Amino acid sequence: MIKHLRLCLLLVLFAAGLRQATATPNDEHTWALRGLSEVYDPFLWQPFGMKGDTWEVRIAESEENPGVYKIYDIYTTCPSVLDGSFALINPEKGSYMVIDARETENVQVIEFALNVKDTSYGYYEFEQRTSGTFKNGIIRFPVGAIHFGLEEVNLNTKGYYNTVPYEIKLPDAPDGSVALSNVSGLCGTDNKVTFDISKGKDAKGLKIAVFEGKHDPNSADFDLYSRTVESGKDVEEGPYELNLPHKGWQTAVIISTDENGDWAAGTTHYFFSSDYNPDEWTSLGMVDFQDDTFLPIFNVFDILDPWKVELLESKNTPNYYRVLNPWDNYPEPDILDGLVFHTGHNHYFDLDATYHPMMVAIPETPMGVSIEGNEMTISHIFRGNMLNDHQFKFRQDGVACTIGERNFTANQEGVFSISIPENYFLRNLMFTVKNSDNALLAGAEFKVAGAAGASAVTDAKGYADFFLGGLDGTTREVEILLDGYEPYRFTVPFENEVEIIETVVLKTNSGVIGIEVNAGNESLKYYNLQGIEIEKPSQGVYIERRGNKVTKIIR
Repeated sequence: MIKHLRLCLLLVLFAAGLRQATATPNDEHTWALRGLSEVYDPFLWQPFGMKGDTWEVRIAESEENPGVYKIYDIYTTCPSVLDGSFALINPEKGSYMVIDARETENVQVIEFALNVKDTSYGYYEFEQRTSGTFKNGIIRFPVGAIHFGLEEVNLNTKGYYNTVPYEIKLPDAPDGSVALSNVSGLCGTDNKVTFDISKGKDAKGLKIAVFEGKHDPNSADFDLYSRTVESGKDVEEGPYELNLPHKGWQTAVIISTDENGDWAAGTTHYFFSSDYNPDEWTSLGMVDFQDDTFLPIFNVFDILDPWKVELLESKNTPNYYRVLNPWDNYPEPDILDGLVFHTGHNHYFDLDATYHPMMVAIPETPMGVSIEGNEMTISHIFRGNMLNDHQFKFRQDGVACTIGERNFTANQEGVFSISIPENYFLRNLMFTVKNSDNALLAGAEFKVAGAAGASAVTDAKGYADFFLGGLDGTTREVEILLDGYEPYRFTVPFENEVEIIETVVLKTNSGVIGIEVNAGNESLKYYNLQGIEIEKPSQGVYIERRGNKVTKIIR
């Protein structure tokens, strides 16, 4: 699968023209070998969504111009070249880079001969876009500083930026490193995670801060993070317990400092805080869940029978659902070696149908499952739907799971589905909103009472449509709001699945707004103040009866 992904991405990269970077001759230098330097390469494997290699290279300094460095054997000794994943363009020539670090805040690559290629699709080139820095014996080019791609790639429109800092550590650089180990997991227990923090022998202090959201460690720009972490919490080496302060994904950033209190190095790790609060959800009961997530990963294509899971609906966000602890009762938990199901706290995945019931998304979330110590997360690749056969259903290869650094399509047999209770109905609400002068009103918001955010907003033609779900026998209150007009409120009953098509007339005067019904299943009648039924109210005060709801209206 990885080879197939790599092939597809290389075909994309192969598409347009290359812009050659400018090089400066360096024959005026006499090079004095400084020793071996560790280098991490963020280029070759990045297009394939994989981490690069770390290895040692020779580094020399110019005797005539101290601060100008030449790095030898960059790809000559690269592990991915030695194992045949990539190759040298000309095996008789070396691979090097010359870097001018005399201005510590304006470090430049002044010459290079990378001499590396993909074995099928051509050689790599790059150009520098942003200056690097030289601090604490480390030459560092920040995220986005280098733009790179394959032969015949137009770097203005295609190609990639480095998503991790490109670093070259000099042999005598102080060890200000920081690292995490023994991490308890993505979620921990009770929204707490534990880990051990260690620092290099030359690091003087440690700081930690937590940021809301998921910041992949491969995209951490510590030049940016350090300015925030400076005011973070001082910590010591050794075991550390972190209370996760935010809901959902969040990132812990740990920075080591030097003797001046400046940052020396940093690392990040992301965690997930369970944001399940039972008071914010309505249970729709136990439903059938059929899933082939795990087995295809191991080339086992048996399809398991559905099992029961609890389906919830958000009280705050219409058309937002949650499957609670879906793998707690996986029918064959011992089917694969190394598969572990976590039960110490809530795990779930969400079904977001707020955009449209035919465009259902699964936001990325941990699954509560790990394989050989690597925790798994789940998300959608292609949106699913919830209108066919009374179920949420995702197409073949429509769901992905991530294990460590690797992504897989989960439902390779196309059986990822969650049933919807038979007594749960969707109402399709379609409205045209006008004012008393028959002018169409754009920007009118339809909001579900007690829920956050608008369900729909009328367009330039005064039209809006949206779906609303509910259990048989329940009702949902909806209001229409527009600045300068009185709000209109109405009740949506759930008895069966029908469309509601209405024209709403908003008025700026006081009183309750009238509504003209073009179609629908609710009983609507009008009466004058003497209690006599009339066909259609004109100007004056009337009584409107919609089902069991009676309202006084002014026309």
